Amino acid sequence: MIKSQQVESKPSACWSKESQIPALRVELDDGTFFVFPYLHLGFAKMENQKEQNVLLLSFSSHEVRITGRNLKELGMTIQRFSVEWIRKTDPRYVTLAKKDAGIIEKIEVEAREDSFSLP
Repeated sequence: MIKSQQVESKPSACWSKESQIPALRVELDDGTFFVFPYLHLGFAKMENQKEQNVLLLSFSSHEVRITGRNLKELGMTIQRFSVEWIRKTDPRYVTLAKKDAGIIEKIEVEAREDSFSLP
């Protein structure tokens, strides 16, 4: 097994990988969750800022902003429509995580102004 395959097979405390699933569940701190069909994903954008990454997912009705560290693998797995769910990394695991582990520090979901959405 090559190294990249080994990295992809590691479980994550902040996201789950499956093969070709139809939707992404986004879980927020307060227990609210959204389910976004991958069919409605317009684009994803990864930005590197100082010591963190920002991954922006633009769906037809909402934008999801994920802030954290080492989010490149998450973004590449979303490209393959293979992330089943995401949530903020539990603070208990942040200090235990390896330096290169993917950590989600914050998730924000906003309705797009140019689309109809339910409250």
